[in-house]
Amino acid sequence: MERKFEKKRIIKIAVSVIAFAVIAWLMMSGRLEGFDHAVQNFFFSLRRDWLTTIAVPFSYSGNWPLPTVICAILVFVPKTRFSFGIPMSVTCLSCVGIYQALKYSFRRPRPDVSLHLLFQDGYSFPSGHSLTSLVAWTMLILLFAYYYKHQGASLPCYRKNPKPAEAYIRDNGKRKLVSALLIIYIVLMGLSRIYVGVHWPSDVFGSWVLGIAVIEIMQAIFL
Repeated sequence: MERKFEKKRIIKIAVSVIAFAVIAWLMMSGRLEGFDHAVQNFFFSLRRDWLTTIAVPFSYSGNWPLPTVICAILVFVPKTRFSFGIPMSVTCLSCVGIYQALKYSFRRPRPDVSLHLLFQDGYSFPSGHSLTSLVAWTMLILLFAYYYKHQGASLPCYRKNPKPAEAYIRDNGKRKLVSALLIIYIVLMGLSRIYVGVHWPSDVFGSWVLGIAVIEIMQAIFL
């Protein structure tokens, strides 16, 4: 059973990486220009003053300060250090390393600055906000699910620290609600990056596809 599970995980990772490679190849060869512009124009057609007022600060919430502060707090507080702090910090740092390496490998320019609703420099592919949001908050959802299922039992990765988790969501209804809100945040974060004009749609979709592989790897490490 364990071997089958490992094979399924390897297959998921392989499919995710291959799909990302295909998107990257299509992007580099210019075959995604029509798709990118069509989707981009659709989102630009939705622009309204009231929506922009919401979308800009929402999109900014995906910048490094928020996850950094959250991870720092989780690591600093003894009750959440091992149960949430270390897994979340490793996950976020891994995402940053991956997308920064890829950005400098592909060096894709962002959409024209005249389309930007906020300041954003650097390269475009993949979307760091989309990748980090997907992987980090999905990891948090998985941690909530693990602790609920195992009644706070310590993560299997801690062989020398069997101390159970103290702070986790014990009510299943509240856990599902928080998980649903995090999923909505993940989706809206990616879409907001297109709306504010700092990313091509393929940047976001490529990040989501690659994120599946990263999530599987983080699960293999911690869960």
